[in-house]
Amino acid sequence: MLGWDDYYRILQVHYIAEPEVIESAYRRLAKKYHPDVNKSIASDLKMKQINIAYDILKDSVKRKKYDADLLRKQDNTANEALKQETDSASCISATTALTEYFNHIKNKNFSSAYKLISSMDKHKISLEDFLKWQNIVSKIFRIQDFECKASKTDQNIELNGLIYKQGVEFIIVTVEHNILMNRSEKDIFKKIVVLDKDGWRIYIGYEDVKPHIAKLEELEELLAAKLVISEMVELYSNIDNLTGLLNKKGFIEAAEKEVWRYGRYGNIFSLMLLEIDCSKVATCDNEEMKRCSVAWAGQLLKDSIRKLDIIGRWGETGFIILMPETELTSMVKVAVKIREIFETREFVYDNITQKVTVIIGIDEFKDTLASTIEMLNHHIDVAKSCADTGIVHLEYPKI
Repeated sequence: MLGWDDYYRILQVHYIAEPEVIESAYRRLAKKYHPDVNKSIASDLKMKQINIAYDILKDSVKRKKYDADLLRKQDNTANEALKQETDSASCISATTALTEYFNHIKNKNFSSAYKLISSMDKHKISLEDFLKWQNIVSKIFRIQDFECKASKTDQNIELNGLIYKQGVEFIIVTVEHNILMNRSEKDIFKKIVVLDKDGWRIYIGYEDVKPHIAKLEELEELLAAKLVISEMVELYSNIDNLTGLLNKKGFIEAAEKEVWRYGRYGNIFSLMLLEIDCSKVATCDNEEMKRCSVAWAGQLLKDSIRKLDIIGRWGETGFIILMPETELTSMVKVAVKIREIFETREFVYDNITQKVTVIIGIDEFKDTLASTIEMLNHHIDVAKSCADTGIVHLEYPKI
């Protein structure tokens, strides 16, 4: 990394730009500044900078290291600025206000967040518009984590014609789940907190949020259309969108092949129905947390069984596993192992370590697939009412 060169700025792309965007930007700039095309004195130096930036950002390994170095330099700059320029007490107060604001946004307490914006912003943005704006944003982008670091302070700063006695500029790093694209994204931006007449307040700086609301409403319509399409695709496919496992349709199709083998060759097999239990989690009413726990549990189960076993999602928080060439006694051992795995593993959501347990019903196939699954559902109901075990089968409680 050469000095303070910002390779993203040189290529005129965002920090989270996809590889194809970076390549497109490089080609566009190369056509503009290549010495064979551009005869200006500065074009040669400009092209060298573009080549160096592209060499770093096109390589995922080099880019990851560069991003870490860039963030570290930003952190160092922020620390140096704080040592030289900031009043520590003011900085702490401003950080507290900004952290509280983002926590309210993250937890969808938008009315409380509105109370923390500057008086100038309240004059230009009504509570109604602010709530509408943030509600639409939350449907498309959900904050998973954020970090606020003060970079500098100023005295008597002027913003939009109004002079504030003090202001603190922050570098904000957020990790958000883009629901439209179904991926996590990191963003880096600046935010100013000002000392207003009633304390430290967040400066929004928008003249009017209605244009932003209109653009977000278009994305909301696109999201609604995507959800409909996704449901239709899943309806006609065999794969569950959330976990990547078989859905009910796909599992039944695969299980019917084992039923055929059983009828023709007498190949035994057993089934296991699992229901994950989030009741011990403080935020169990959080739908996003529930989705994350289901995805995590699905991957954990997939990693815990044999490749020849068949696994699918079964209901909102359930899974079903078919194990070929497996008798009931062997299935019991597998169920005990899986329960122990869930008791010792944890996953992190919202910076909090979460604990998820499972209840299990197992049975060996004997008659029909429908009757076996019906029996598994009965076992699950029994398991839910048992405090001493989370595993139930036909011979329960002889485990």
